[in-house]
Amino acid sequence: MKRILFIFLICLTPIISQSQNRTDFFKTIPLINNETPEWAKLMYSENPNIGEVEDLYRQYYKDNNFVKNIHTQNHKHWIVRIEPLLNKNGLIEQLSKFEEEIQHQKLKKKYNAQRKTQNPKSDLGWFAMGPFETFGTDPAIPISWHKNVYAIDQSLSNPNILICGTEAGGVYKTLDKGQNWSLISLGEDFTGGNSAVKIHPTNSNNYLVSTNKRIYQSLDGGVNWIERHFTDSTGHEFE
Repeated sequence: MKRILFIFLICLTPIISQSQNRTDFFKTIPLINNETPEWAKLMYSENPNIGEVEDLYRQYYKDNNFVKNIHTQNHKHWIVRIEPLLNKNGLIEQLSKFEEEIQHQKLKKKYNAQRKTQNPKSDLGWFAMGPFETFGTDPAIPISWHKNVYAIDQSLSNPNILICGTEAGGVYKTLDKGQNWSLISLGEDFTGGNSAVKIHPTNSNNYLVSTNKRIYQSLDGGVNWIERHFTDSTGHEFE
């Protein structure tokens, strides 16, 4: 049986919507117990102050050896997500839909202005330098989980075609099962991590992408993109 992944719009529950510290700011929410450091407990709380979290974080690792774990991974992810939302008091301040739309339109205007002064097919002199292989530290064997590809999908009607969404916002496409990739979102304001991508099951040129708290669609294989829906949240793929 062929598997089809659908992009669902994840709406926050009333409890979460009252909190400024949304669950999608973290990779996952672990079990909180007596062994959880105080800085992590505060980080997971509903309305944390980033200054207080960072003070506790620094103090904790003055007294304890740094060990990479789910809390430190969440901390790294959380800092990046909330930084644009912090007010002058160090508290997370979510934008309203109206404010979010104003910010989004400003961003679109900026990107459109850049596109007028740049050749959209130019790489501006950039080329890949590597590393093209990532190794673990113990043991030193090849690993693949640092590629920062957030979502990937393969066409059911044409298995040679795949698209993927990356942490930095780029959407890439391959026509030869991954041997070569091209950027198909060049010039688009896909600045948020692309959390979900989907190719239509019978049309290999019809794509959906979840990014920027929105769902975008391309009907021409990624040449042009249309905003379809404002989600005010992160889109996810479910099987």
